[in-house]
Amino acid sequence: DEDMQTDESRWKSISEGLADMYQALRDFVSSYQQRVEDCMTDALWAVMDKFELYWGQCLVDTLRQLHRLRYANNA
Repeated sequence: DEDMQTDESRWKSISEGLADMYQALRDFVSSYQQRVEDCMTDALWAVMDKFELYWGQCLVDTLRQLHRLRYANNA
């Protein structure tokens, strides 16, 4: 429950979410740097699949947490 989280647990959640997204994008870029067409195609498919199944929602959740932390004291 997001209402029960402390600021520390929110920051931990945010950092984990950003790390997961960074890793997926870093894997994608690393594959593209090889300049092997089959690897590039596979990397593109993998990053799109991971975005749909996991880190797209992770991105939205992380942004929601950042928004709440930034504007919670202004309400």
